[in-house]
Amino acid sequence: MKNKTAMFALLIMTATIISRVVGFFREITIGSVLGTSNVADAYLVSLSLPSIVFTNVMGAVATTFMPLYVKKRELDGQKESLRFTNNLMNVVFLISIFLCVVAIIFARQLTAFLALGFDEETLELSTKISRIILTSIIFMGTNAILTNYLRANNRFLLGCLTGIPMSIIVIVSLLLYDKFGIMGVAYANLIGMLIQTILLCTQSIFTGFRFDAGIDLKDSAMREILILAMPVFIGTSVGQINALVDRMMASGLPHGSISALNFANKLNNFIFAIMAASISMAIYPLLSKLSVNKDKGAYKDVISKSFSAITVLMLPVAVAACILNEFTVRLLFERGAFDGRSTILTASALFYYSFGTLFMGYNTILDSAFYSMQDTKTPLKNGMVCISLNICLILILVPHMAHNGIALATSISTIVANLLLTWLLRKKIGAIGGRKILITVMKAGIACAFMGIVIKVLQMHFEAYFNTGTLLSRSFIFCGISLVGLIVYGALLCILKTEELKWFIGLVTLRKR
Repeated sequence: MKNKTAMFALLIMTATIISRVVGFFREITIGSVLGTSNVADAYLVSLSLPSIVFTNVMGAVATTFMPLYVKKRELDGQKESLRFTNNLMNVVFLISIFLCVVAIIFARQLTAFLALGFDEETLELSTKISRIILTSIIFMGTNAILTNYLRANNRFLLGCLTGIPMSIIVIVSLLLYDKFGIMGVAYANLIGMLIQTILLCTQSIFTGFRFDAGIDLKDSAMREILILAMPVFIGTSVGQINALVDRMMASGLPHGSISALNFANKLNNFIFAIMAASISMAIYPLLSKLSVNKDKGAYKDVISKSFSAITVLMLPVAVAACILNEFTVRLLFERGAFDGRSTILTASALFYYSFGTLFMGYNTILDSAFYSMQDTKTPLKNGMVCISLNICLILILVPHMAHNGIALATSISTIVANLLLTWLLRKKIGAIGGRKILITVMKAGIACAFMGIVIKVLQMHFEAYFNTGTLLSRSFIFCGISLVGLIVYGALLCILKTEELKWFIGLVTLRKR
């Protein structure tokens, strides 16, 4: 079972890398065409509106769906679990339509509230874009439930790859920007969401899913999911308040602050999604099953190994991003409307975001652990404390650090959230192999320290060549520095006899351990 889960994690990571690389080309194209202008700010605020309107309600339902589905399948059989899925999806679809209509009607008010610092021209543009993109709410509920249904049935790849059509369509619309403008980009997002729905429906049918239009509001499982989803809903709402404060504070800063934070966050999340999210996605169904079967030993072992694997994989990338922040942004984004000012704004935000990258990975595992045990209240309480801290830090830091204060506040609150949630999980299930995890952190930390020194020396040596070179020469320099750093890190892990490295090498070479 462990080897199978590890293979799932590797497959998900590979698929996620492909999807994220295509997604990065999308972000690079957005940066090149829109830069860090007021049009970019208006577009990015509009993109966040569906999440604010939708994620609070349907995201909570989708999160709590998997453990209940697994429980239903294990105890009542496949037929009952399919009936439960259909019932939930039909209810979610009707609610999605209602939320979509309300959000479109009040699009201007929502945009004005989200970006208090926008001038009238930017606000009007953002409202027009929002009314197009908000239509995607209709598809988001169905997509969320079908994605979790496929994951519960060990069909991970399509859920990781559905972002590719969306990215390609948006890239094409940006390349045709002179002809269709920003509204064409907005419609491209909507078309991409529709294609995602079609792909997920098709894959679900091949997996054995059969759609049924019936609705049974008296189903006990529906009441159970409502009870479990409520704390998640409140937690996500608090999270959205935190995001609102970020946007509000950034909208009052110089033009481009929202865009710079967005691009930096995308880079940071690229690391997170490839590694931590892939591992979390693979272990969530397993944790749900082990929780139902009350296999406490195996349950804690999965969490311990996941923590160690995330440490070994994410720590060096976070350190490299911290050191090579300006090199990375300049190589990936600096072209067209994305000028030197945009690079400096984005690189400095990436520097402060990278402090919390590793702990974002840990928190994903911890959330999966609590949700798999159908405990949604503990992450809620922890989240409320840490988001309150984040808002306080933003109010303190932004006047002194501008948009960088938002990034630093996010990292600090993420670290505090991790420490609190780890302590709460240990209280709930007992020791989770903390000594072994600590040894892995120490070994990876030592290896990263030497790797960081090597990378910094190489960066200083090649900085003049990098700043004046062509895109091709910059790419060679960046890849060369990264490769040397990776070799140093890998060699030191071998010298320190890190078990996770042996596991990963064995997994890649398909050796059974």
